[in-house]
Amino acid sequence: MVSSEKGTSWYKRLYKRYKVFDGIFVVLKPSSNSSRLGGMVDISKGGLSFQFIDTKESGSSYSELDIFVSGYGIKVESLSFEIISDIMMEKEIPFYPVVTRRLGVKFASLSEAKKVQIYSFIQKHAIHDALPDSLA
Repeated sequence: MVSSEKGTSWYKRLYKRYKVFDGIFVVLKPSSNSSRLGGMVDISKGGLSFQFIDTKESGSSYSELDIFVSGYGIKVESLSFEIISDIMMEKEIPFYPVVTRRLGVKFASLSEAKKVQIYSFIQKHAIHDALPDSLA
């Protein structure tokens, strides 16, 4: 069960989404302060979703993201994005202080070279069973 703090826009997907293998991370790069790391959940040609542990600094403004594969380094870097959904995941253990969030983002202003990098990443690192459409 999930609850939304910001509400969810009724964004219609244009591309199939694919789950990814374990060990793939998203690094949010802020305009200032420190970056944020989260585990990727799925990806499409138009965007991705990932989960991260929420902290007091979560309200920071992020300008770009990188896709990082454990053991291989950064695979796609400096991607502009727009947040489509921001969901606080329900805690499985009551009174546990850690809060997990899931962000859904849409890629913005991609050059042809970045599009090719994303398509290549999907071919190499995604599980090729398309997921059904949903908002998260």
